[in-house]
Amino acid sequence: MDDTTAEIKSLLERVWDREPGAIQELVARAHARLCKLAAQIMNVSFAQLVGKREVDSVISETYLRLAKALEKVDLPTPADFFRFAAHKIRQTLLDMVAELKRIPVVTGQLAADSSASAPVVDRADSTLNVETKAMWAELHQQVETLPENVKEVFILCYYMDLTQAEVAAILEEHPREVSRLWFKGTIQLKKYIPED
Repeated sequence: MDDTTAEIKSLLERVWDREPGAIQELVARAHARLCKLAAQIMNVSFAQLVGKREVDSVISETYLRLAKALEKVDLPTPADFFRFAAHKIRQTLLDMVAELKRIPVVTGQLAADSSASAPVVDRADSTLNVETKAMWAELHQQVETLPENVKEVFILCYYMDLTQAEVAAILEEHPREVSRLWFKGTIQLKKYIPED
């Protein structure tokens, strides 16, 4: 078990004991990982947010959700924490997309006459957004159908961008077993994973 995993495990135990400040320390310790994950998910799955929302704002909103949720749930292992954090990041990004859709984006000038009172909304990428959203929704649904041990490895590697060695340390599994489970998951989900 590496130092990061051991530290997160220790912080989780303090969170279970409802120690004041433990949740803040836990989230702060995972901050760099959460930033990296949020940027990756945003660039790949939520391209419509790129340039409209900063990674820092995603993390700030995720922190609020995560801190509040951690007051009510117990996450026994670092793997559970990382999976839970990834879920909260996706919730935040989905809410940001929903909010963005409620706000028209002006891309053209209004006509000079008074009848042109509504802004022109750019829908050039609407088809792409619908297709991308459907593709990712299908992937997320299919992930839920994986066997539990395969799903755990897939989520940590794919969504949390952890290396197989890091996942092995978190799950306390042999690296070869993690590699086998990762391969099994990617083969099963191959047709659902969007290409870069």
